[in-house]
This record gives sequence, C-alpha cells and structure tokens, in this order.
Amino acid sequence: MVKKPQARIVRRNEGKIYANQWLFKEGSLTGGDFDFMVGNMDYLIGPPLHVHQEQTDSFFVLEGVLTIQIGDELFELLPGDFATARPGVPHTFANTDPNQPPVKLANFMTPSGIDCYFNDIAMDSEVERDPRGRAKFEEAAGLTVVGPTLAEKLGLQLIGKGG
Repeated sequence: MVKKPQARIVRRNEGKIYANQWLFKEGSLTGGDFDFMVGNMDYLIGPPLHVHQEQTDSFFVLEGVLTIQIGDELFELLPGDFATARPGVPHTFANTDPNQPPVKLANFMTPSGIDCYFNDIAMDSEVERDPRGRAKFEEAAGLTVVGPTLAEKLGLQLIGKGG
C-alpha cells in the first residue's frame, strides 16, 4: 500500500501516461483517494459503453466538443461543460467530429483505482492479442462492458478506412 502524502504537486508535464492518451496526475498508485487524468481524444477514440461497480466517473471538457452517452441519452459537451456518471450507470464518450482536433478533457474518478487497470494492461503484452485478457483486468477493476463504442453505435468510420 502506498503511503498517502499530505500534499501533492504535479507539474504541467508530469504524471504517468497510459493508453497513449491519458496523463494521470493522481491515483491509487500515488496514494491518492481519487483518479485525476487529462486526455486528448482523437477522432472516434473512446471506450465501449461500460459501467463502473464502485467509481463515479466525471468529465470536464477543456477544448473541443465531446460526445458522451450516459444511460440512453447522448449529449455534446462544450469547453467548460461537466458531466458525471454514478456507479452502475452505463456511459461512454468519444470525439465524433472528424473536422476538429483532439478533444482535451479532464477525467475524475472516485474512488481511485482505474490507474491500476491501465497499468496492468500496459504491463501485459498479450492483452491486445487476446480480448479475454482485457476482460480479466476489467473484472478486477470493477468495470463491465455493456455495449458498443459511440463510433459503432452511430455508424461512424475512420476517414479513409472501409468507407
């Protein structure tokens, strides 16, 4: 168990990068009570519809327009907009506009622990070749996939690929 610091300062370019898009500033691996990360979401990048067993997942858009699904509803979040999904509520998100640069957002999760999920996946070289490998990490993290990505749901394709 990591000893919890009384205070923590993480400078602009500091943190741990996971999945080539999330810069973790705070999390369980640093002794934090919550996960705080900043991400840049390229066109159609985003997770499948999922639920967290114990974590509240919150989003704050810094730049661009982020499409988010919470439950059955779709929303477009603009810079300065905030959204949250409580434990057990299906949600997903993506940059669905091919004409905008990556969407920059801050993601807060309470309690912490999702950083362990990303770390475990990064440390397992087989996970990309075997979807069951990812499922074991998802289960350990209290994360359950319950539907498709927004790209799949909306019938969107990467420009120049298959369409």
